[in-house]
Amino acid sequence: MFKRSGVLALLCSLTCALGGLAMNAASAQATAPTCNPGSFLASGGTSCTLCQPGTYQPASGQSLCLPAAPGYFVSDLGAIAEQACTPGYYSPLPGDTTCTPAAPGYYVDTGTAITSIACSAGYYAASMGQSACTAASAGHYVDTTAATAQTACAAGSYAPTQASSACLPAQPGYFVQSLGSAAQSACVPGSYTSLPGQINCSFADPGNYVATPAATAEVTCQPGSFTAFSGSDACTAAARGSYVPTAGATSQRTCAAGTYTSAVGQSSCTDAPAGTYIAASGASAPTPCAAGTFSGVTGATSCTAAPAGSYVSTADATGPTPCPADTFASGVGATTCTSCPQQTFSQVGATACQQAAAPVTAAAETTQHRVAATVATPATGQLTVLATFTTRTGRRHTQRTRTYARYKIEVRSSGSTHLLLVPRRAARRWLKSNRRVLVHLTIVFVPTGTTTRITSSRVLRIH
Repeated sequence: MFKRSGVLALLCSLTCALGGLAMNAASAQATAPTCNPGSFLASGGTSCTLCQPGTYQPASGQSLCLPAAPGYFVSDLGAIAEQACTPGYYSPLPGDTTCTPAAPGYYVDTGTAITSIACSAGYYAASMGQSACTAASAGHYVDTTAATAQTACAAGSYAPTQASSACLPAQPGYFVQSLGSAAQSACVPGSYTSLPGQINCSFADPGNYVATPAATAEVTCQPGSFTAFSGSDACTAAARGSYVPTAGATSQRTCAAGTYTSAVGQSSCTDAPAGTYIAASGASAPTPCAAGTFSGVTGATSCTAAPAGSYVSTADATGPTPCPADTFASGVGATTCTSCPQQTFSQVGATACQQAAAPVTAAAETTQHRVAATVATPATGQLTVLATFTTRTGRRHTQRTRTYARYKIEVRSSGSTHLLLVPRRAARRWLKSNRRVLVHLTIVFVPTGTTTRITSSRVLRIH
């Protein structure tokens, strides 16, 4: 009985104890709160806890908060939702309380980004939190990625457009003088550049020129032209009276006396033609020789006076003319010759006239009806000798002139000519039949080159 009673008592105790526990658990369950969104109830907890920054809880009655996903953030306590990072910012890890701004040189162009992007060449970001990179402005460049600034183009180079990753060197014929240039400038006429990347143009050297803009080389002046200074855009033609014989000349030369140039741009001077002269240097035309003077050569610096015995009647003469026979010119520079007076004569080119004396100086009979005569010949020329005699024939004693002798002699030197006149064969029989015969001796002398006839006569009685 006792043992049965003890077992029952133990069972009763256990039942009561379990009942008490059940009652306590039910009581505790009945008193736990339901946490609102943005908070949670930890296991075994009796009160709700707000979600920490970096976490959130959109539902109620939850036992934990959710971490913000990469690209999102939660900055406040008790958040019920995560917030997306805006352009310019990013969140690489879960549970971030803030988004990270893109560093200088980087950008974020969309929301909910988990990383930033480096600016490409030609672009830069100078400050944090940029949603886009800035293009390098004209005249500038960015040659690396993740750049925080643009660089101005150096002198000698330029960038014509935005977003350039490199500057362009100035082309030959162009230059860039300042920093940050967006364009190159053409060299003006008179200057040039032969190499790229120049900050200044070179002036054309003396003796050279540049006629057009944007030239890459200077041009050498050709013969007949020159430039005395640097930076010329054209060569200067040699003036009249001057010349330039070679290329690349820096000055012109003056034509020497005896030469000239009548047109500009000549490479050589022309000799004065025969019949003209040029006395001084720098002449643009020759001067004709005046009447009475001449020039027989080219390049003469003066004219020559016609020598005595000659004349020059017109200008531009290349030589004198000898005075004709029976005229003379006693001095130099004659424009005409003077006629010889009567009873005088002259040969061609005479400076004076000669007296026309009687040519027969002596005549005498010799034996056998021959006649010896001496004739004065003051010059060379032709001597004509005619000897005649008169006879009577028939009952009426008719007179008849018969030829005794006839000669023509070429006198080759001046002085005296000795003659021996021999009667012709036909005349000899008449001479034999007449003891006394009158011979009429006629001598005519014509000096060489003249028309003057010097005549004399002599009558001889021969036996």
